Amino acid sequence: MEINEVHSGVFPAEVHSEDNILARIRKRSDEPPKYEEIQVWKMSPLGIELVSTAKTQHFKKGDPVELEITLMGQRSHYIGLIVNEVVDTDDKLILCVRLSNKPSIQGKGSERRNSDRWLCGNQFLPTCICATPGRFNDFVYFQIRDISSTGIQIACSLRNKFLLIGMTLDLQISLPLVSNISISVTIRRINIRSESGKDYLVVGAEYQELSQNSKNALGQYLIQFGNVSTLDDLRNSKFIPESMSKGADFYFLKSEEDYREVLELRLSANSEIGHISPGITVEDMADEYDSRARIVVAKYQGQIIATARMLYNQLEDKLEQEQYVKWPTSLPRKDQVLEISRAATHKSFRKNDLLATLFGFIAAAGALSGREWVVISSPDELVPFYTKLGWNKTELHYNHPTFGNVHQNVLMAKIHDILCGKNVNPLYWNIMWKEAAQHVTGYKSFSPRGTDKLRMSIYSSLAPISKFFVNRKISN
Repeated sequence: MEINEVHSGVFPAEVHSEDNILARIRKRSDEPPKYEEIQVWKMSPLGIELVSTAKTQHFKKGDPVELEITLMGQRSHYIGLIVNEVVDTDDKLILCVRLSNKPSIQGKGSERRNSDRWLCGNQFLPTCICATPGRFNDFVYFQIRDISSTGIQIACSLRNKFLLIGMTLDLQISLPLVSNISISVTIRRINIRSESGKDYLVVGAEYQELSQNSKNALGQYLIQFGNVSTLDDLRNSKFIPESMSKGADFYFLKSEEDYREVLELRLSANSEIGHISPGITVEDMADEYDSRARIVVAKYQGQIIATARMLYNQLEDKLEQEQYVKWPTSLPRKDQVLEISRAATHKSFRKNDLLATLFGFIAAAGALSGREWVVISSPDELVPFYTKLGWNKTELHYNHPTFGNVHQNVLMAKIHDILCGKNVNPLYWNIMWKEAAQHVTGYKSFSPRGTDKLRMSIYSSLAPISKFFVNRKISN
């Protein structure tokens, strides 16, 4: 008998009586069903060799059979085919059974997963470990290849012989740069796959139960290293990552292609909330200020998902607001002001920390540039939100003809003050400004004093509470 005929190239493990692996067999044609106990001789995840006795001598090559295998108290059922009969050196008759990947007792996860699958990044594959069933102080090491809302695909070496369909594994999972979690899965499929000239055992497993914390950890890994298209894809599966921004790249605009995408995002984001005037096109999203602005973008999976414009005006320059209002002498000089405008986020990536990180990126850049003040325009409904972030309403206001003629309020804040939390809601400071403040601390342009340091320390102690507000409050 060729080993490949039964075990598909996996060298089987010998089974001894002290291993406490029990088996029962019956012909599929038996009516009523009648199982016979039978000794396991050798086994692998794909096949099993059984010692025939007088009670089982009626089983012959070619018979379709059903098997019940009990290993460490876990019982699995299979359909199989007797592909050979062999007499060994001790005159034992060995029945060689090729196991099917489909258990004879169907579970809800026995069909192939029809939920969305996300491939794990090859350079940052999660790993997991579990105790080898039936073996003392022995462990199975897996790599996780893909993740879905219902299960995972894991791969290990062919040395692991005691993995059976229907078996439950308690996995300790390490998600790179995210966290460690513990989950229980049930094996639903086992196959062999060849990669780069090496064969692996590939296991399809279904979650037994997945806590929300575990879902969120898996979601965070996927948003950073998986092939997720949008944040909404994860949310629809109840995988809610704590941070969207950790999966995005933030940088200043570099190419014409990116600029075109920025204009499209400006149009779509404002159209969705009814802030676009009739007849406005993508080309209308560009203006003369773009040519001397630094445009910040956040890109995820090759797509720009957030943007904002930063203007470092000189004394002789006009602010964008000066198209509609006169800049009074009572406000800071224009060469002391960082002007922020045209902020937009993609609809499928909102209600997370993306906007907060975008603003933090801008605040840090503003602090390092030496600009003292930051100015923005806000529609009426968002003024309370920006007030919590440390902005103050000025007497300036206007209606913007491009953006739906919506009433806009000019708001100002001192960059040093918002980074230090002065006049900022402490929960929002943790979300919006804390990381930016940590980034610029130590530079000459940002030197918190004693009271500022005390405030920042007190606010930081509220960080765990602040996290509960991210998904619900920080949206664009």
